[in-house]
Amino acid sequence: MSLKLITGPANSGKTGAVLDALTAALADEPVLVVPTGSDVARFEEELLAREAVAVGARIVTFERLFDLVTAATGAPAPATLTDSQRLAVVGAAIARTRLDILAEPASRAGFARALDAFLAEAGSAGVALDRTATDSVGTSIGDLRTGLIAGGVPYGRELAALAASYAEVCGELGRSDRHAAAGAATAALERSPDTWGERPVIFYGFDDLSNEQLALVKALAGAAPVTVTLVREGDRVCLQARERLFGVLQSSGGDVATELPPFRGRSTLSHLERAFLTAEPVRRPPDEGLVLLAAAGNRSEVEQVGAEVAALLREGVPAEEIAVIARSPADHAGLVEQVFGSYGIPFAVQAKLPFTHTPVGRALHALLRAALGGGSAADLIAFLRYPGRASPGHVDRLERDCRVERIATAEAAAAHWHEQEGRRRLW
Repeated sequence: MSLKLITGPANSGKTGAVLDALTAALADEPVLVVPTGSDVARFEEELLAREAVAVGARIVTFERLFDLVTAATGAPAPATLTDSQRLAVVGAAIARTRLDILAEPASRAGFARALDAFLAEAGSAGVALDRTATDSVGTSIGDLRTGLIAGGVPYGRELAALAASYAEVCGELGRSDRHAAAGAATAALERSPDTWGERPVIFYGFDDLSNEQLALVKALAGAAPVTVTLVREGDRVCLQARERLFGVLQSSGGDVATELPPFRGRSTLSHLERAFLTAEPVRRPPDEGLVLLAAAGNRSEVEQVGAEVAALLREGVPAEEIAVIARSPADHAGLVEQVFGSYGIPFAVQAKLPFTHTPVGRALHALLRAALGGGSAADLIAFLRYPGRASPGHVDRLERDCRVERIATAEAAAAHWHEQEGRRRLW
């Protein structure tokens, strides 16, 4: 087994070490695995900044790595269910499963999504659930749930029965989910490690790995050189949670090839990073690298952040080099859109948003409400304000007339539009 570990705290040079290893192995067609698509784009850009032409290297997420292993090993690859298809299959599995303890919860609308999340978590953890193993699997699940949910083992057996029904529906449809496909890819690689060849694999940026992912890392280490980078510093309390992954990899034959020293900068941020959660931190006067803002509410907070961003833009900082970090981007998306939009700040929210939070979605939603009946005058006005639909001046006049003449319905507003604007079409 060839499993090397590169460890070190944040900002210790792990990115540079990874790029060095990647460029040195270009002739062997190396694969770099990173957590997200944004990381893929960043490393592609940094690699091309070093190498004008970088032929052979692949930079992928874990999901794509499983696809590469499937292709290399020739493992069966049935079509994978999309998220919406998977939820429909879960619903069909619930309908065909005889339930007792879970009968009442299963009748509720949210049960299918909860079961879908459970099956995904079980698949990621590498727990095989099928009807032939109902008793043993049910016992293990029941043991986990005994302190939380009355029913114990029977509860677990019903969960296992639901999982078995889910697998049956997938089989009947000739479809698979990503966890089943991942398990099949890993098993095929374990049986035939030579199919992967000698392609080096490097893992960067992972704080933890699921059992499903760990199994693939171990299988790859049995076939080719594997390197894993870890944020680790033995005496740092705030990094102790990372020790689990380090211990698992080390017990699997991982050898610490490089232990990078911490970066010791002079800025307030560097000092804060080094002193965070230490027993006796040393105080240091703040500098301009850290600014604290106090706000009276959510909107005030976003407005202050927007003012800071606008100031940076005026100083010539490119917008793409400015990042705003939020605990939950989706929760703040609407407010950020209002405030940043009014400030003229170009931005993109990296979060899953309702379709109606986008300009196209708002316009389409307003159009449907106005055209299908029951819509308000405000719906028609919202549709007309979509870029390219009508002159802003004409829409302003319509909105003013609706307010003054108390035109409430979309139908009445449309009639007024035709009366005032003549041949200007609405739809």
